[in-house]
Amino acid sequence: MIPFTPIQPVRTIDAVAERLEARIFDGTFAPGDKLPSESQIAAQLHVGRRTVREALKVLETKGLVEIKMGVGAIVKCNNLDSFLQALTHNINSYLTIDKADIIHVMELRWLLERAALQRLMQNPDQERLRRLAENVQAQRRADLAGDADDYQDWHFRFHHDIVDALNNPVISMIYRQVLALVRKPMERAGQDLTIRRQSIADHEIMVNALCGLTPDELEAALQRHLEGFIANLTAEKQTADPVVVNKT
Repeated sequence: MIPFTPIQPVRTIDAVAERLEARIFDGTFAPGDKLPSESQIAAQLHVGRRTVREALKVLETKGLVEIKMGVGAIVKCNNLDSFLQALTHNINSYLTIDKADIIHVMELRWLLERAALQRLMQNPDQERLRRLAENVQAQRRADLAGDADDYQDWHFRFHHDIVDALNNPVISMIYRQVLALVRKPMERAGQDLTIRRQSIADHEIMVNALCGLTPDELEAALQRHLEGFIANLTAEKQTADPVVVNKT
C-alpha cells in the first residue's frame, strides 16, 4: 500500500492568505503596490473583514507586505521571493501531523535568534534595544488588557526586530518564513495566561541581559523561552495522540 499523508483542513484565514500570496507571486501586485482594502477583499472572496485582517497579518509575518495604519497593506516582496516561496513550500510539504516536525523548525528558529542576540551583545544597537524594551512594555499592556491578539502582534515584532539586528535581508526574510510556519502553535500558546506571562518575563530578561551585557543570562533566557515552547508542543502532541490498548 502506498503511504499517504492525511489531508489537513485549511482554515479560511490561510486560504485567503494563500490567495493573496499567489497574486503577489504571479505579479498581479508588484512591490510598492497597495492591496485592495479589507472590505474589497472580503466582498470578492465572500469572507468576513476580520478573516481578511488576520490573513494580511500572516502575509506581514512572512515579510510579503507592510501594514500601515490609515494606508493599508503595501507589497514588499523582492527578487528573493521565488526562492523563499520554494523554501516555504518544501518545508510545508515536510511538515506532517506529527508535531515533532514543527520542533525541528523551532530549532532552526533558535539558531537564528541566538546568532542575532550574540551580534547585539557584541555590537549594542541602542535604538534597537530601546525598541525592544518598549515592545516588552506593549506586550505587558496587551496582557493586562486581556487582548491576546494585540499581544501576539507585539510578540512577533519583538522576534522580528531581534533577527533584523543581523542586518542581513536574506536571513530576515527566511526567518519570517520560519516564524510563519510556527505561527499557529505560537498563537495557541499565547492564549494560555501562564505561558504568555512567562514569555513576557523571558523577553524582559533578554532585553535586560542585552543592556547589561550579561551573556550567560541572555543564553539562559533564550534557552528557557524556546524550550518552554517545545515542551508545550510536546504536551499537545501527547494529549492529541490516541491511547492504544493492547488486547492480546
